[in-house]
Amino acid sequence: PTRICEIYSSSHTSSKLLKSGSGGIQIIQTSFAEPSKQWSEVACVNVKNRRHLQEQDEELQQQEYGTAQINIDFDKVAFPDRPPILGFGGAFTEAAALNFNSLSQQGQDAVIELLFGKSGLGYTLGRTHINSCDFSVESYSHDDTDGDFTLDDFDTEVTHDLESGMVDMMLLAQKSVDESFPKEVDEYGMRIIASPWSPPSWMKAPTSDDVEGALHAELMTGS
Repeated sequence: PTRICEIYSSSHTSSKLLKSGSGGIQIIQTSFAEPSKQWSEVACVNVKNRRHLQEQDEELQQQEYGTAQINIDFDKVAFPDRPPILGFGGAFTEAAALNFNSLSQQGQDAVIELLFGKSGLGYTLGRTHINSCDFSVESYSHDDTDGDFTLDDFDTEVTHDLESGMVDMMLLAQKSVDESFPKEVDEYGMRIIASPWSPPSWMKAPTSDDVEGALHAELMTGS
């Protein structure tokens, strides 16, 4: 039995290079077998053109492509004693905001709809970092006052996150969820978890970049 392969090729790659097998990945074979198996036991056929596809269409439709089947009963709660799932989503990082802001308005609208809109994935859960993280341009903190363990000087305006566009991106996501799912907003609206990430430099040991005898990692530029 055969089935169609997922084929990705480049018009800039010469046919000679492709035939030699040194042109990189040409075929991506997705799983049509059991969920626990990475590859299908059904071999795939390289369909080179539309005419070839039409000729084999009838044969391909008659093949059995595996036994994986998912049945969902929405009226039956699998684990009623467990806390409910709050939602699915991703991370709002500085890197995400910088890439998002580099898009045109049309591109930004498309991203928000694809991730949080009704016609997209419908994400309703997000996580963001307090202070810098490994997806930040450089190390930063909302409280750079040495020894301020009571957070008296903590920047409650989160100025850096406003200026980087992180907050605006989160507000756009929330607006999309509110408009896409108005009946579910109160119970399943956009939730954003702010997670403490990298401590300020005055809470870290000196690094090799600091002067000898330094008490803290004053010159640290990583997260």
